Parts: sequence; structure tokens; C-alpha cells
Amino acid sequence: MSVVALMGAGFFSACQSGPRVTENAQAATVNESLPLPPVIPIHAKEDSTAPAFDLKLSANSVPDGSLVLLTITPRASFDQDSLRVKFEDVEFPAFHPTEQAAEYEALVVMPFNSKPRKSRIEVEWKVSGKSRSAEIPVEVIDGRYRSEKLTVEGSKIDPPKKTLKRIMAEVKEIGSIYRHSDRKKYWTGAFSLPIDSEVTSPFGNKRVYNGKMKSFHQGLDLRARTPLPIHAPANGRIALAKDLYFTGWTVIIDHGYDLFTIYGHMSRLDVKAGDMVTNGTQLGLSGATGRASGPHLHWGAVLVRQKFNPEGLTRVLH
Repeated sequence: MSVVALMGAGFFSACQSGPRVTENAQAATVNESLPLPPVIPIHAKEDSTAPAFDLKLSANSVPDGSLVLLTITPRASFDQDSLRVKFEDVEFPAFHPTEQAAEYEALVVMPFNSKPRKSRIEVEWKVSGKSRSAEIPVEVIDGRYRSEKLTVEGSKIDPPKKTLKRIMAEVKEIGSIYRHSDRKKYWTGAFSLPIDSEVTSPFGNKRVYNGKMKSFHQGLDLRARTPLPIHAPANGRIALAKDLYFTGWTVIIDHGYDLFTIYGHMSRLDVKAGDMVTNGTQLGLSGATGRASGPHLHWGAVLVRQKFNPEGLTRVLH
């Protein structure tokens, strides 16, 4: 894939962030930016007359780029290691919300920038070695994402050739991190906000850099005009803490089961790779390093190598 194609696909770094919205958008608090439908219990269509599970979604109509929580409550015995959750051929981990819980949960991403459609989440398992399955309907709706114009340093849009080796090494490093998540659940309940501030650039915006359409914003930008403490929103392990070409001083937290959160453009890091953090641990200070024309925090999230609106982590989990 060419350098230009990689930039457009968002492969160069943990995120692709800019400062604040300058067109067709207004600042909002995180909890005001995208109302979500209420929790709606749904009983799945199953290929057996004796259902093994009750299945419930956090919402049955979800914007592309958003997160949905599937709760799986057993009603009969089954081969526990056989439980699988899939959405359109992508498998998402199923886990117990707590060590004592009998039920399972699975977080599922509705792919960003995909067309509205009616689809289904599939659940597969085995009973005495025999395969069983069920499905639960979900509708992917248009996220109605907007566009914004940004002005940044030219070298951050069209990098000089001498930096390409560094950029490609960072691509490879981040890709490896996303493929090797810890197989344990570090977080408990809903995530908190890494910084209590306004959203200045929502998830999903089209990014027009220096007059040219370059990418989609696959995270949230939160206002931080002066260096402010950035806190871990949930327990996890620091998978990366270093300076990256596009996102500057950056932290990536592995929360387990292929779930990661990203913090970009920081001015100082207070953690290092391998550190274990808990909800509230200070990660560092906000800043304007990397591809940014003003101070802010870029907050991103990735699940099974798919980027989604991190706001969902504060709302669908409990």
C-alpha cells in the first residue's frame, strides 16, 4: 500500500487528530454529543427449540462507528470454551463481566463509514460437541458525521522522505500491539473520561487539512488549552508510551480482550510501557505535539483492530 493510501486509511499512527472544529459543528460535552437509544431486551432467533441463552443488546439501532454491548445469560449447560460472537464475519471476544458472574458479555463495533443496513449478531456454541447458533437483529444507521477544515504544518500532511522509515516503523509497531492484546479483562464497569472537558472535534468528522480532504477523524478531541492532567479511564496495561510522528507524545492502554484506548498530542508522559494503571492514574499532561495546530487531547479507541467512538465506553458498559 502506498504512503498516501496509508495516510488516508489512518494507518500511520494511533490516531489522526487536529485541533478544534472550524466548520459545521459546535462544541459539546461528551454526554451531549450523541444520544443513544435506550436498552432494549431482545430474544434471539435460535436453531433449537430449547434456548441455551437469553440475549440482550444495549441498543438495537446503532450509528456506524459506535459500540454495542451484548449480554449473554445461560439458560442451559453448554461447552463454555465453544462460545463465539460474530458480527459480519468479525469475531469479538466474549467474557464474564466479573469473576463471579454467570453471564457473559461481548462488545461489538458497528464498522465506521459503512452503509446503513439491517444486520445481525451471531452467537455460536456447542452442546456435547454439537454446534448450535442464534442470532440477534441490529440495525446500523447513518452516523451523520460532519466535516471540518484544519490548518497544520505542511510536513505533517506530506511527510519528507527522510521521515518515512520512522513512520512505517511506527505503523508496524502499533499494528503488532493491536494484534497481541492480553487475554484477560482489566476494566470494571463503565469507563470515565480521561479529561473533563468539551468535545471540540467529534468522532467521524471528515478531515480537510490545508484545503485537501485527507482522512476521517477516528477519535474525540477534547479541549485542553493549557497542560492538564490526563487520567486513565479504566484499569489496564500501558502498551505504548512514546513520541510518534503524527500523534506526538502518545499513550496506548491495553484493557484486555482486544480493547485499547489511545491518548495523543500530550506534552508529558508519566507512564512507561509495561506499567499497570487503574482508573484515575495520571498518564501525563495534554499538549499540542505531533500533527496538531492547537493544544488538545485526542482520545481514541480500538476493538479487534476496528476504531470506534470512545464515548460508547462511558455509556454502554455498566
